[in-house]
Amino acid sequence: MAALSSFVIALLFSASIQQPSSAYIAPYQFLDIIIKNLGRIHGVVKSVNEKAGDPSLVERMTAIQNGQIELDIAKRSIQSFALGEGTRQDAAQGSIAAYDLMRKSLAMQLALYEKLDAAKSVDDLAGMRREISDAKVMYQQASAILVDATVLAVGSAVVADAKDPANHVALDMTKEEKTQLIKSLESGFSAAIRAKPNADEDTGPMQAAKVLLKTLEQDWRYAK
Repeated sequence: MAALSSFVIALLFSASIQQPSSAYIAPYQFLDIIIKNLGRIHGVVKSVNEKAGDPSLVERMTAIQNGQIELDIAKRSIQSFALGEGTRQDAAQGSIAAYDLMRKSLAMQLALYEKLDAAKSVDDLAGMRREISDAKVMYQQASAILVDATVLAVGSAVVADAKDPANHVALDMTKEEKTQLIKSLESGFSAAIRAKPNADEDTGPMQAAKVLLKTLEQDWRYAK
């Protein structure tokens, strides 16, 4: 396998112990859910950012409310994986924590728009800059958590290589399944996913998707 950071390698090797599940979901299927959620939330952030410049407060507030609904859908799609212990559960719990922080950030923005709409004087807007900063910081924290959770999601699909378990790991899927995951990333994020990472312009989900793509495109062994 090509060189990875020591942090990523530690996470991937920790995945060799998996907990049993009453309703088995293959590693490929779990990662596919993660990818779909990243695409969903990327769309949320883009929509909110695009509407932020709209002269209509109603349009801005509607984008935020729609975003909160999408984040709730994403959360419910992986909530069952957050139970118990193991790398997959850690990934799900981290993703949910990120979704929740993003929802709180959106709620803060919505409250600010409501405050702006109800303002009768400049005095009514006191403290808005600090609240805007708080919402931004919360979103940045959510993005960082989402990236880490996505690395863990890949780690949940890693097992010891049966041919050389002491020295190598493998993806617990076929090469064709990995290829399909890469295609899903390319479909959900278009050509932008292969652009050079830009912390200032990439959404949190885009940052996570780029890390996932880079990790999947390493020279892996396959357990199936």
